[in-house]
Amino acid sequence: MHREPKNKNPFGTPSKDATDSDSLKSELDLPFEDRAHNYWQQNKSSLIAVIVIAALGILVIQGMKISKEKAIQKLQEAYQSAQENGTTEAFIDENSETLLAGFAALKQANSAFEIADYESAFRLFLKAEQALSKASLKSRATLGAAFSMLQINPEEGIQRLESILEDESQLESSIAEAAYALASIASANGDTEKAKNLADLIQSLENAGSWSFRVSQFQ
Repeated sequence: MHREPKNKNPFGTPSKDATDSDSLKSELDLPFEDRAHNYWQQNKSSLIAVIVIAALGILVIQGMKISKEKAIQKLQEAYQSAQENGTTEAFIDENSETLLAGFAALKQANSAFEIADYESAFRLFLKAEQALSKASLKSRATLGAAFSMLQINPEEGIQRLESILEDESQLESSIAEAAYALASIASANGDTEKAKNLADLIQSLENAGSWSFRVSQFQ
């Protein structure tokens, strides 16, 4: 006996699939502005959370940048004031871990060396060596301290120059300069063998610079 299939929706209500399909069609028929509005209403809680997190991240980054810039500006102003008031060394001591203090110490040390104030030059070269991190500048400070001490106490100055030869962190150009100074001292003292060995050391360095041409007198 043939039976009619049972109506799965006895009250004539549309199925969930049909409702979703109609809802999607209605949504697609809406203008873009209305779709955006509906999307915002449905997801505004999560969207607001994302926006707040992103905004906080931007504020933190900008705040750190501004804070750093203000700190640098404040440091530069303090250095300028120290120069004007003749208190540069005090500035160097108070900001010994900053790059600016390192530059200031190196500049002051060179000025002191030029006027034969070797005690001040030595002290300032050591402060520059402590503050500077760039190899080329740090090497100049180390050499400056050694040459200053050479004027104050030749024996200790020679020891400092010799320690540069054994320091792998030093630039080859700095090692060559220290070796040339030691070769000159050895030659002046009549130790031609030591002078020759130091000249050979300079010649073995790939980046000895002009020092490799100056040592021919010791070979």
